[in-house]
Amino acid sequence: MSRVRHPSGRADTSLVGLAIVVPTPCPRCNGTAATLGVGRGQASIMCACGRHRGWVSHASYNFIAETVRLSGRPTEPIRIRAPARTAAALGAVAASQATAPCN
Repeated sequence: MSRVRHPSGRADTSLVGLAIVVPTPCPRCNGTAATLGVGRGQASIMCACGRHRGWVSHASYNFIAETVRLSGRPTEPIRIRAPARTAAALGAVAASQATAPCN
């Protein structure tokens, strides 16, 4: 699936700056607040502290773009969820950290 494009052929930047909440905390600031940013052929995820957090898949970007097109730009941040296997791995890491002794 390709990214949403303007009639001129340029990438759609209407989602740049859209507030999102990511499922894992930032290694730098420990926050989960982020925004969508620009990228080459894909939208980036930028933490509120300025750290690059990753990329939005084409399918997710197209879903968000179509939802915004139909319903308007949201007033609350969009909550991004991790795939089930990633969430399970994150839960295992969190559980092991919670039970590890503190030094």
